[in-house]
Amino acid sequence: MNKKEGTMIEVYFDGSCKDNPSDFGRIGAYVRRDGERIKTISHEIEGKMGEITNNVAEYQALKEALLYLIDNGITDEETIVYGDSKMVIRQMSGHFAIRKGPYVKKALETKGLIGKFRNIRFKWIPREQNEIADGLANNLY
Repeated sequence: MNKKEGTMIEVYFDGSCKDNPSDFGRIGAYVRRDGERIKTISHEIEGKMGEITNNVAEYQALKEALLYLIDNGITDEETIVYGDSKMVIRQMSGHFAIRKGPYVKKALETKGLIGKFRNIRFKWIPREQNEIADGLANNLY
């Protein structure tokens, strides 16, 4: 897909797990172009006990949304990523360090995708403004 002049890409993401940590979680994300939804992601993720945390699920949701954009050549448009995880948003913005824990591998993989975008920003939003992605991560939609 070619860049459309003046288009805006918005990515909303969320993740959850039944216990924290767990062996099971869910992710949800959706991508909009100029206000119209072009991609929805919602499915389970699994791992060994203790491998899946809320942070791992959050990063997996964001990673899959970014990979969708990359795979479809949607990397030149202005892109704003919205999430209700302050840690993920601040780490991806470069304001927080990626330290230690089960999430580190997913965080580094996701951070490695950012350089493929011409103009990407990250913005924290309260959970109430992330209702659709939250619902997708909790199998409500």
